[in-house]
Amino acid sequence: MKRVLAVILALTATLAGCADNTTVVIEDAEALTWWCENKYEHVKNTADSAVYHALMAETGVDVTFIHPPQGEHRERFLSLLSGETLPDIITHDFISDYPGGVEKALGDGVILPLNNLIESSCPYLKQYLDENPALKDMISTEDGRIFCFPSVQMERGIRTYMGPYIRKDYLDALGLEAPVTVDDWYDVMTAFKDELGVTPLAFYGGKIFDTDFLIGAYGISWDFYIEDGTVKFGPLEDGFSDFVSQFKKWYDSGLISPGVFTDSHRAYSAKALRGGIGIYVDYISSISVYTEALGDARFLPLSYPVLTADETAFSGHIAPVFVPYSSCYLSRDNKDPEATARLLDYAYSPEGGLLFNFGVEGESYELVSGVPFYTESMLCDPDGFSNAVKRYLASGAFIRDASQFEQMLVLDCQREAVDIWSQTQADAHALPSLVLDAEQSEIAAAFNAVYTDVLLDWLKDYFLSGNSEPVEDLREKLLQLGVNDVLSVYQEAVDEKQ
Repeated sequence: MKRVLAVILALTATLAGCADNTTVVIEDAEALTWWCENKYEHVKNTADSAVYHALMAETGVDVTFIHPPQGEHRERFLSLLSGETLPDIITHDFISDYPGGVEKALGDGVILPLNNLIESSCPYLKQYLDENPALKDMISTEDGRIFCFPSVQMERGIRTYMGPYIRKDYLDALGLEAPVTVDDWYDVMTAFKDELGVTPLAFYGGKIFDTDFLIGAYGISWDFYIEDGTVKFGPLEDGFSDFVSQFKKWYDSGLISPGVFTDSHRAYSAKALRGGIGIYVDYISSISVYTEALGDARFLPLSYPVLTADETAFSGHIAPVFVPYSSCYLSRDNKDPEATARLLDYAYSPEGGLLFNFGVEGESYELVSGVPFYTESMLCDPDGFSNAVKRYLASGAFIRDASQFEQMLVLDCQREAVDIWSQTQADAHALPSLVLDAEQSEIAAAFNAVYTDVLLDWLKDYFLSGNSEPVEDLREKLLQLGVNDVLSVYQEAVDEKQ
């Protein structure tokens, strides 16, 4: 561990390296309300988390967090809009999950344009946007109105953090090589089932759409994507039928966990921590959790399956640079916009970057020659390093620091995973961040609000019930939902962006 940290110290120059002991005390600020999901597992309210408790102490601004019940974010958001008074700050995806989109939200007066506030009260965010005009474009309407304090993960290396990995000890016990092609995968998983009696393949609960696992071998994605300048939708393409046939072959052969379409995160995690799974499609952080929990288990990251060994998967996991649903918006009823702007700007300052990435100095990290490193107590936490880090991880509007991500990767196989999982064509095919006008947003939102559920219901029926509707029936449903209209909207927006 110390060798790994020494290497990072020698090689990493971070935002924190220019920390200037930022002090932000906001005098006479109104107490604020902040509506957002609680992303912390160990506290019932975000105000009790170490990061936000420190934020309030540093700035002197008192914040009351309002959380919708888990799983009811969208319903409570729509209910929130119908109320007489809105919270001061709202964390929500106004781009794709507000009726009419973010331009309509501005036009309706639900949220405030931020240009003047950023110019006058946000020196750190202003500087960052000046240095990164592409990001500024992502968070601005066509006429230049900035609509949010953005959640940002700029560097490519931190935007791939999910993918497949295998129990290397199982491979070694059978004398097998890591699978590369779809046929290799079938053979290895069959051996795991028949000779070891384990569940060959399991997906992190509810996440079968997040990584484009296997579907990328057939030249498509689960969602909208770009190919040669044309916007396409995976389930409408020819390769979808071949993918479904292969996936069903695996499922019917007992190679995929029967809970693939139904397991909650909790149910999946309970199975994973008991062992008996051969290949996981899961978060990179989970590798260290399972290594600690399962004793002799050893893990090896796998490249995404392809049809022939000389191919690169068409798609894979890649997160966006700008994350709308973790970003912050000022509501029309904000009691103190200037104080709110200064509060949120703190996250983009050098010290704010340390707080939101590494937690509290002296507790979770120490500065060594100006560079932050997790403390020995974190590395040796009795609950495991990954669980210790979760107590200080922040969700919200800030710039994610690559060195924090690197220090979370405590095992060699985790660092290898980032490189291996990034070797797909996902960058070339990912749909860019698009800000649609009100009419376009209504068309896209109406489809996006339901299509995942329609697709999942079809998959459950096709795989589980025995009353299978063919792929043509799924496509007909998608056409009735207006998928071609959405394709036209996205194509128009992409063409305008080029």
